[in-house]
Amino acid sequence: MTKTLEQFNDTQRAFIEQMGLGHVPANHLEAFFITAEAMHLDPRLKKDIVLIERKTKNGGKTYTIQVGIAGYRKAARKIAKAEGETISVSEWLYKSEDGEWKDTWSFKKEGYPVAARVTVVRDGQPFTQTAMWDEFVQAFPDGKPMALWASKPSYMLGKTAESLAWRQAFPEEMGDTYEESEVKGMTEVTATRVDQQPERKSNAIAAAKAEIPQAPAEPDMTEEEKQLLAELMEETSVEELREAYKQVAALPSATYLQAKIAERAGELEQK
Repeated sequence: MTKTLEQFNDTQRAFIEQMGLGHVPANHLEAFFITAEAMHLDPRLKKDIVLIERKTKNGGKTYTIQVGIAGYRKAARKIAKAEGETISVSEWLYKSEDGEWKDTWSFKKEGYPVAARVTVVRDGQPFTQTAMWDEFVQAFPDGKPMALWASKPSYMLGKTAESLAWRQAFPEEMGDTYEESEVKGMTEVTATRVDQQPERKSNAIAAAKAEIPQAPAEPDMTEEEKQLLAELMEETSVEELREAYKQVAALPSATYLQAKIAERAGELEQK
């Protein structure tokens, strides 16, 4: 029987109130708490585990449980310790265009990897997963990868493969979760292209700052746009923000996003 909000314990109700999750259907909240408990993770630590609200194509809402790569590793260690098992994870391997697997990858020299492969060994049993670039890369409508997928492709694809391996090794505890890099449209914006000349800096951000003295009221953004904005506010490269400013122009909340990008760039330029 599905719980109502009143049926959660005091600690859970306090968390729901504190995090502003009172509008979330009780069955989704229950699944979130059950998963966090099974994975031995604290639901208050968003970098480890978080409940994400997403809009569906028909205008409704759905919810997914998102776990950071550090959360998967922490959970695996705790579960293995509780079960008296051993646990290990391999180094990340990358596949090149010629089919060779490598344990290191240089984006500047080799471009984007074709695939990444990781093996988790749980109590002597190996679980190997391969993440293909074409299947997981998150890109703008023009096909250009979003920020960390563009600037740190080996890292993004590597942790995607690792998260797949963790879930295969721990299906009961982790099976209904996702790592942020796996959820299309929920990560970073496009980084500066390698062929962009640094001396030809765009004045688009400066112009936006002059035309928009302060950001407009926050619109009803999609979950993808919210995730994108969160990543942008942590960006430390003005060059990447310049490129992002142009790329977000095609998104529904473009005006707001561009204003926030201009503000962030201004903060960095003043440092």
